[in-house]
Amino acid sequence: MSIAKAAAKTSKTDLYRTPYECIECLRQFLNPIKNISILDPCDGDGRIRNALRSQTRSVVGFDLYPNHGVSVDFLKHNKHYNLIVGNPPFSLKNEFIRHSIEYSNYTIFLLPVSVVSYNIFHREFLNRPEYVGRILMTPKLFLNEGGTWKPGGTDSYAWFIWSKHNNTKESWERYFDLRKIRSKTFP
Repeated sequence: MSIAKAAAKTSKTDLYRTPYECIECLRQFLNPIKNISILDPCDGDGRIRNALRSQTRSVVGFDLYPNHGVSVDFLKHNKHYNLIVGNPPFSLKNEFIRHSIEYSNYTIFLLPVSVVSYNIFHREFLNRPEYVGRILMTPKLFLNEGGTWKPGGTDSYAWFIWSKHNNTKESWERYFDLRKIRSKTFP
């Protein structure tokens, strides 16, 4: 691990709130969605859940380390959802992806793009028939626990997407410039 990454890793619970600009990128990609069940299994402070509620009311969220409410271990939760979306704890990303693909039609997770260089991740998740593509956000970012970002970080981030309904063998990549979005909070 680089010194920069070691210094940036400060969260004891692997909790890094998702910046609103990243959520807005996801909202624009998903718009319009109606009448589908959505779960954010790494809900944190509810940012993704609250943002997606403006598009569909069938959104729930829970977290192993909740700010409010009951702690739920997603990896032991076996209910099916149309879409499972979130910013998983990096240390459990593989387990979250496996479990999500099993219990949803669509899985979308925010991950650093550098995961594509991990041989195990590449073989297991990017070569799956369910892998659709990713929405790459630029510029490279520094994320922090408070849910804000600043340009110039050591990694780019992307929403990685898997679908049980993927009928192609080709994956795609789209680009989204976060600097074009004004920071805001969602209801």
